Amino acid sequence: MRKILLLFIILISFAYSQSQYLKVPRGSEKIGILVESLRISEFITQSEIEAAVKLRLRRNGIKYYSNISDSSGKPGGYLYINYNISQQNNDDVYGSLLIQFCMNSLSSNYKTYYGVSVWQKQLNFFIPSRYNKNQELKKDLSSIIDLFSSEYIDANDL
Repeated sequence: MRKILLLFIILISFAYSQSQYLKVPRGSEKIGILVESLRISEFITQSEIEAAVKLRLRRNGIKYYSNISDSSGKPGGYLYINYNISQQNNDDVYGSLLIQFCMNSLSSNYKTYYGVSVWQKQLNFFIPSRYNKNQELKKDLSSIIDLFSSEYIDANDL
């Protein structure tokens, strides 16, 4: 019984500690979106990824900057999205999706901001050739954005 209670306390404290890092200064809830893809395929484009993320954030009630450059030099943070997609000879697709929420932190010289990752999720995927790659890639992306949104909304009382 004590082991179960200890495990429950550890899990609750971990969940709380994850969302507390998503708290941004009041009035700085608007976030930037940075999409970077090391290897992108014909199945999904960078602009499709960005549009899917913006649509999902909008549906979840989170405001965002239309351009990542608008968020630089401001308190708050940005979502960093990286899709790494590869294709096998038999048209199966595999790869990874990394999503991080980075907080803008002021450098020691007080002149520049840099991003510090405070939340991240990574998903490794495999999509057999018989599936619609574009739909599956967007579905994976949406599920992680929903997870982020839920924690971000809770942390910032939105």
